[in-house]
Amino acid sequence: MRMIVLLGLALGATQAFASADGDALKQAGLAGRWAENCSAPPAEGNWYDRYDVASDGKVTETLYNKADDTSRVSAIYGVHILSPERVGYSMRDGDGEVLDLVIQIEGKRHRTWSSRGADGKFYINYGKLVSDGSEGTWFNKCAD
Repeated sequence: MRMIVLLGLALGATQAFASADGDALKQAGLAGRWAENCSAPPAEGNWYDRYDVASDGKVTETLYNKADDTSRVSAIYGVHILSPERVGYSMRDGDGEVLDLVIQIEGKRHRTWSSRGADGKFYINYGKLVSDGSEGTWFNKCAD
């Protein structure tokens, strides 16, 4: 009986965290579909980025450049609003890699402000790719 109660409490806590993540994502305005160019379909050079909140509050991000492509779906957790222009979260991709991200929001567009791996290595910092210093991709909010 104790095991059932403990399991129920653990599941309830997990769902509460997921619900908080979904609520924070919605409050920040990130939930929904974004694209480099919303008037064109997904294609090379036109990436789409979709943040979904499931009915249980769990959050996923899907990044794609082909119609109906779900090859990169990542679980998002620990969503927290840092400021009106910044949202932080952790992301686990399909390969199990964990990244800590900060997303910069400017009106109806967003980009990754920083992306750091579990080993502390930055891939994006201050909105620029560490590998070559180029600006990160801006995504525009699409009408859903």
